[in-house]
Amino acid sequence: MGCTRGAALLFLLGAASTARSAVVPEAAEEWVQVADGSASSVFTRQLRAKGGTPVLLLHGAAFSSQTWVEVGTLQALSEAGLDVVAVDLPGKGQTDKSAIGSSSPEAFLSKLIAAVGMSRPVVISPSYSGIFSIPLLVSHPEQFGAYIPVAPPAALHYTKADFESVRGVPVLVTYGENDPTGVKGAVLLGAIPGSQSFMVQGGSHPCYRDDPAGWNAAVLGFIGDL
Repeated sequence: MGCTRGAALLFLLGAASTARSAVVPEAAEEWVQVADGSASSVFTRQLRAKGGTPVLLLHGAAFSSQTWVEVGTLQALSEAGLDVVAVDLPGKGQTDKSAIGSSSPEAFLSKLIAAVGMSRPVVISPSYSGIFSIPLLVSHPEQFGAYIPVAPPAALHYTKADFESVRGVPVLVTYGENDPTGVKGAVLLGAIPGSQSFMVQGGSHPCYRDDPAGWNAAVLGFIGDL
């Protein structure tokens, strides 16, 4: 990366972590009302930083916001000065499925971004969560500051032309080497102009769990270069 902002960010993160080796930030647990007319709220874990680049963490079908605590992503992003919110999507983790209300997944994500007080966040979207993020990316790319998809099967329901139409959104296409779905999706998502890719060697579908340190470093480097 040379003397890029990303490299500087990683250096500062390492220095800060050394200085605070015994201190791990604890996320605030907040319930957020998102869908109109829904009696249920969305559970979130928040490590907010006023003025920091906003980052919204979604998750795969078998996981939740707790996953980002377990792999250290929530803490790593916060220690780098970013404004971070991880959510439990409707029907997952602590969020009831009724929290989506009558909204489509695309509309729900748009409302969620507003509900947590973010503008054009970096959206990290593994696997299942692509049913929320990809339709919104294709139809309203202006709502994204950047996009980090991690092997979303939903990508396979779109064409290269669909992704070629996405403009002005920095993208880091992430996938595991041993995940056929991720490999196929990466070819399609790679059609987004200016997109970059990050393959986890030997990685499975949830590749961020196979190499948390490498994943966190890649994400921090990418965001640092925005």
